[in-house]
Amino acid sequence: MFETVHPKGRGPYSFQEVADAILEAAGPDPDGKAPISPSYIWQLRSGMKENPTRRHIALLAAFFDVSPLYFFEDTHELGVEQIELDRILQDPKVHALSRAATGLSDAALDAVLALVQSLHSIESGAHEKAPAAD
Repeated sequence: MFETVHPKGRGPYSFQEVADAILEAAGPDPDGKAPISPSYIWQLRSGMKENPTRRHIALLAAFFDVSPLYFFEDTHELGVEQIELDRILQDPKVHALSRAATGLSDAALDAVLALVQSLHSIESGAHEKAPAAD
């Protein structure tokens, strides 16, 4: 989840960022404490803790904007794929391209895919520095 869901143009959220955002969204517990701590999130992620409470699952699911079912093994792989697809389609231009391609023939879709792959190759090459001229 951390590797898949994060702000565009940066790496994963820190455990502190997740805990702070959950506190801001959910508010403190009745005893005044944060509903989830950065160390507990780390323990879950590292496998030291394996059975989060229903409330913790709900809080983490809300933060990452996924169904709580994502956290159960039998739906995990499907969840990761769906999260990645949702993240990609949040880009309005990618979404528009996807919609525009709907209904094209298989041959046309193959041509569009080949063009996109060529553009990826060109752009990745453009980011590499050209050798200095003598």
